[in-house]
Amino acid sequence: MACAAAATAALFAVPVTPASAGLAGGTSVAEHHPLPADTFVPPTGDGKFQVMTVLIGLQVGQSRRVSDQLTLSLTDDHHPEVDNDLACFDSSGRQIGDPSTGGTNDQAASALVMRASMILTADHTGIYQCTIMAVNTDSKQAIARAGTSLTQGTFLDVDNFTADPPGEWEGPFCPSNDSQPPPWPTCLYFGGGQFAPTNSRILFDDGPASTWTAGPDATSVDVAGQLQVTSCFYGTHSCRPDYYGDSLFGHPADDDAVFRTHMELIQLDAAGNPCAVTRSAELKLDATNDIHHLLVNYQIPAPVFTTCGGSRTFKVRLMLDWVSGNPLKIDTGTATRANVIVRQTRPTTTVPIAVGADQATATARIQRAGLTIGLINGVVDPRPVGTVIDENAPAGTVEPTASAVNLTVSLGSVTVPDVEGDLQSAAVQALSAAGLSPTVGLQQACINPGHVISQEPAAGTHVRVGATVRITVDTANPRTCIIK
Repeated sequence: MACAAAATAALFAVPVTPASAGLAGGTSVAEHHPLPADTFVPPTGDGKFQVMTVLIGLQVGQSRRVSDQLTLSLTDDHHPEVDNDLACFDSSGRQIGDPSTGGTNDQAASALVMRASMILTADHTGIYQCTIMAVNTDSKQAIARAGTSLTQGTFLDVDNFTADPPGEWEGPFCPSNDSQPPPWPTCLYFGGGQFAPTNSRILFDDGPASTWTAGPDATSVDVAGQLQVTSCFYGTHSCRPDYYGDSLFGHPADDDAVFRTHMELIQLDAAGNPCAVTRSAELKLDATNDIHHLLVNYQIPAPVFTTCGGSRTFKVRLMLDWVSGNPLKIDTGTATRANVIVRQTRPTTTVPIAVGADQATATARIQRAGLTIGLINGVVDPRPVGTVIDENAPAGTVEPTASAVNLTVSLGSVTVPDVEGDLQSAAVQALSAAGLSPTVGLQQACINPGHVISQEPAAGTHVRVGATVRITVDTANPRTCIIK
């Protein structure tokens, strides 16, 4: 087992990129940097211990997603506070971008896995270092486990090798100690308290810009999110007293704060309304009093849908629903956040004009542009049969090649004539002349023998050319009927 080195022996030397990383066939493949050996993490008190560092060379304006996984083995039985802090710096030691923080009071003798993710954008050309820093308040036996695979142990990943800029959201700031007046106005609570709602929806309208737009070449994206919540049991300094769960109306103390959560990536249409939603798995979690602070991670790989009227704009939302036990507080913005990168791209083309053309002509134009025909939806419309009246991406929209274009095609429109009261032969002739398909039903009704007594659809209805109209003819014998 190795003691942690001072970041790296060749600090700010030229970084080495794994041969498999970068942009491969339009797909961003992450650089994976595992911790080479188990590393002892000493008690840090109020400080931080540098577990591992990766060097990243960037041109000004370039962005990378930096993600980590810190796997700690703890053997103490007094629930120390342990944090995973991910931060990036330039060669002068100046911090670049917003660090990602999060932690917990871990259960004894557990293997704790904590993840964080942030966006690093270069404000000048040069070498940057990104570092995993661990906080270990008082555990005497904390080991950062070596990275043994792409998903196991401790590692740093560097991603986002497309030319498309990433997006980022952060939750509202809330201090770790919200028990002292005045109350912090942006602290969010949910759960069983007197004043807390039983659910919360966050990030949807948070951050410098609440929306992010994928580039025209993007075919899929990847969202990484994290949430930190604190259980508000009686007496904790982390929560305001009016949100304590245990003390309400003399209730007995709860040891649990159970909630459900998932993340949603919402693609908007051209009017800004939800068009397509991709969800992470639903999680049911318990922030016990011993854990107190609970860190939750989310991941959503998602396609960029081409059926949203040409829009490639997204929002992200974290959904939380309290189930039972103590109320919960949503922790500070750097611990509750999300980011999105473009995972896959293709060369682009421009959607041609299809509206107004017949279906065959529109199909040929779309295929010549390197696009494919998607769904064909026929609707009743007064324009000639087969005329394209709408397409899912407006003409002039730039889309990845091979994207599907959905068409809405006119089925034509005929106004159903009024044939009630006509003789059967006259009614059939009138319907056929209008381009409709009559069917005849017979009924001994003694209403108007020999004549049409009902029709479906009703007179004046607009239907497609060739639509079926059912007429019912009264076949009663007028000699034996009492005409109504």
